[in-house]
Amino acid sequence: MNPIGLGNDRHVGILKAVEEVPAFCEPIGFYRYCLRYVASNFNSQFKNVQLKDLRYRAGQALTVRIFETVMR
Repeated sequence: MNPIGLGNDRHVGILKAVEEVPAFCEPIGFYRYCLRYVASNFNSQFKNVQLKDLRYRAGQALTVRIFETVMR
């Protein structure tokens, strides 16, 4: 089976639906918040270009290991 990705803008209905499907977990299902919404909220609070770059790289991480590497 091919992996399925689901992006979310924090809509309560989507969160509830994902919780009710036990099969929707890695490595079959990947669940992430929409980086566009995260970026919009982040950019309104922080104007530093280096922080924006870090947010982008962390948001693009596909694994916990990559995320943690970016955050170091």
